[in-house]
Amino acid sequence: MTLRERRVLFSRLISELVLWIRAQGWEVAYDEVKILTPRAARQGLKRIIVDDAVHRKNSFHYRGLAADLVLYVDLDHDGASDDYVADGNHPAWKMIIDHWLSMHALCTNGTAWGDANHFSLGEGL
Repeated sequence: MTLRERRVLFSRLISELVLWIRAQGWEVAYDEVKILTPRAARQGLKRIIVDDAVHRKNSFHYRGLAADLVLYVDLDHDGASDDYVADGNHPAWKMIIDHWLSMHALCTNGTAWGDANHFSLGEGL
């Protein structure tokens, strides 16, 4: 499968996952998807080139095959799914991850390295 084919497949699957999350009554947002490294940055008025230091070396974010999602559910029981869920062990995250992993043989998740909100295609396989 070419990189183009993988990126198209990943885009479709992650979009389907977002719609599935919404159907559960939760809110979700894309956080980081494709990350360019190295990339231009500014330090004061000076233009510099920097490497990404947030993601793991060889992260699939660099290939456009990974996305971080931000999840909101109704933690305070006020009827609004507007509370940020940072805990990757929360039952909602567990359901989302299980659903993702069932969607395709190449679907992978960052729980192996403590990053439950990281969804990728083929990473670590």
